[in-house]
Amino acid sequence: ARAVLKSVFQIWFLAALIDAAILYIEGHKLEIIVIIVPSLAGVIFQTAAYFRKYGDFRKIKNMDRFKVRVIRNGITEAVPSSELVMGDIVLLHKGEVVPADMRVIECERFKVMEGSITGDNRPVEKYATKIEEEVSSISNIRNMLFKSSIVVDGYCQAIIIAVGRSTFAATTLQAMEKANPEEVGILEACKKKVNLHLLSILMISLAAAGITFFVTDSLKEAIRTLESLFLFGSVYGFALVGGMLAASIKLHLDVRGINILNYSALLKIPKINVSITGKLGVISEKRMILKEIYTDRLAYNANLKEKVWSSNISRIFNIALYCNTYNELTKNTNPDYNYMIDKGLAFHIEKVLKYSVEGFKHERRFIIPFDNERRMMTAVYKLEGKYRSYTKGLLDSVINNCTLIMRNGLEVELLKEDIEHAKNKAVEMESRGLTVIALAYRSFNYEPAPGSNIESNMVFVGLTALDNYILDEGKEYIDVLRKSGIRPILFTEDTKLTAYNWGKRLGILKGINEVMSGIEMDNLSQEDFLSSFGKVSIYSKLNPSNKSRVIKAFKEKGAYAAFTCSSMSDMAPAVNSDFNIIYNEQYERTLRSFSGIAVKDNYIKNIIYIIRRTRLFLRQVNNSLEFMLFSLIAFLVLKAAGSGISIPDSDYGRILWMNLFNLPLLQVIILLDRTKEEPDENNSVIEKVKVLRSYFEGAAAGLIILLIQLIFGRYLGFYIGDYLLFNLVMLLIINKFRIKNRKIISMANVFYSVIIIFNVVLIFVMNR
Repeated sequence: ARAVLKSVFQIWFLAALIDAAILYIEGHKLEIIVIIVPSLAGVIFQTAAYFRKYGDFRKIKNMDRFKVRVIRNGITEAVPSSELVMGDIVLLHKGEVVPADMRVIECERFKVMEGSITGDNRPVEKYATKIEEEVSSISNIRNMLFKSSIVVDGYCQAIIIAVGRSTFAATTLQAMEKANPEEVGILEACKKKVNLHLLSILMISLAAAGITFFVTDSLKEAIRTLESLFLFGSVYGFALVGGMLAASIKLHLDVRGINILNYSALLKIPKINVSITGKLGVISEKRMILKEIYTDRLAYNANLKEKVWSSNISRIFNIALYCNTYNELTKNTNPDYNYMIDKGLAFHIEKVLKYSVEGFKHERRFIIPFDNERRMMTAVYKLEGKYRSYTKGLLDSVINNCTLIMRNGLEVELLKEDIEHAKNKAVEMESRGLTVIALAYRSFNYEPAPGSNIESNMVFVGLTALDNYILDEGKEYIDVLRKSGIRPILFTEDTKLTAYNWGKRLGILKGINEVMSGIEMDNLSQEDFLSSFGKVSIYSKLNPSNKSRVIKAFKEKGAYAAFTCSSMSDMAPAVNSDFNIIYNEQYERTLRSFSGIAVKDNYIKNIIYIIRRTRLFLRQVNNSLEFMLFSLIAFLVLKAAGSGISIPDSDYGRILWMNLFNLPLLQVIILLDRTKEEPDENNSVIEKVKVLRSYFEGAAAGLIILLIQLIFGRYLGFYIGDYLLFNLVMLLIINKFRIKNRKIISMANVFYSVIIIFNVVLIFVMNR
């Protein structure tokens, strides 16, 4: 109700109601419909936008309206989810919704969909293992269930550790509310100017009515004057033009794969002076390609022939395919760093080398997923009555947990020389910009439990090196940002040495001291970090809190930071940034609340376009608004001075024709203009609409039109109706409000020519 009332009680809408009342008194019922319909459409549009914006809030707030089975005092009972308390043991089966944040006690093949919280759009396997390490992302906490997740398979008993406002979902809601203060969008900014104009017209009309009453001593004439001037100056077409503007922006950008999530984004983009993005899929391809294999102190090209496949190489292939979740992921999966590694390994080994394993006939018991602290992933399989774990991850993390090495197919003691040789090879690979993954395994005579120390006493097998090619337009992207006064900052999961290599090729840095890792950040005090972060352009292997720290540091220095996010794991840095861009084809609705725009694909091309185009577009919007104010005042002065305020009955239809047809068409010409060349990126942010200047110039134009009409009628004997003459003069004056250096052959000029011809023909037809 509040949103509806707020939409109704707006000056422009109240002005439309006043105009409708005037027309009703004068008996013009058709014109009332013409005014009310677009005005109501504008109110409905704003109200619907409000409900869309807060729909996610309501969705989270209404999660407590179902019953849950719990065990209390040894008895199973169903209770409303709103009555759950900490310590309750909950029973969950397939198809049920997780009612609170819970820790898994016992489960069997238990999987949930928790995309609304983590942004991961795939079934996630959960288990009762106690996690010893500190985790940096909630998507890595596999012994926890989060409120609003949906059970897709299996059975689980879990104990509630948080309810109500303490749950992660409620925390997300609070962050959403914090990240969404009342924002001024482009339409709201235009509306403020229109409201100011209407107040000015009302004051002018009241003053004129007072003068009329003083001169004529007639209340009826005074009211007639008030009605006339208010009708002359009212903006009937505002709702129509605003709707056309919003629709044209959305249609134009949707075609390019850019979704405007909040129209305030268009006013924020010119303010951005720091752009923080990830590397993968932004300046690099959304794929990784296997380039090299290292085992037993020998390096092989990834396209090695089958005849050289040794036992070591076959074991590397097996580990890469066993310890891999790519084939299980859905099409909606967000292509993050580990996903692309899994995909790159699986695709090359299975599709390019045509290698297949018997392993998929064996049963996978469970996985220990990759997290940012362990830097490893492990999968445990049952095969031929025994068990084996397969592990892949960063070299230091993997090899430090190995005691044996596979040499010529045999397991022998891992020597210090083996470790040094592997590390030297990894450094050489990373110095070529490759991503290095270490592989190991361990055999068991018993079934290992998820909580046991599986990732120890392993057998080191070798390394794989993958390349994530930098896009050809990556350097152009960096150059455009810099020319636009925007500093590019990149986050990457690559090691510091790998990041330095491709960063140098990209031209974003010169020395390795311009790359900072998450470990280095953790060991710096805030004072030391603030004194050194200014020279850093690439950050390597950061957790969400590290990312937030970087963004906060820029904001402390007065920067306006834009952050590119792709999943709910980016929520912490997204909440702290000034402006967020989603880069994900299947982004979560919750993430929308933190963001201004979403780019589905072709990130570089689309971001370059919107940075360049937004500044020019906002200038056109300002010019269009100034032209509207100019033309309305010109028309008011023309009619007031020429007709002595009174309006013939036939003029009501013409006024509506001008406001709802002619003026919107002329404004469209301004918005359709395109420049001959790319606009100058260094132009300052758009100036404010010059209302008073538009008024004074418009008043002068109205008097000039009146003078022209008198000259033609009195001395040339050729009478031109004031409406037609006004339109013709506006067609000439509109060029003053169009952008400079515009294209000669364009849709705007074709449109412009058609309207001129139409008006000229109309003048002669009307005067015959």
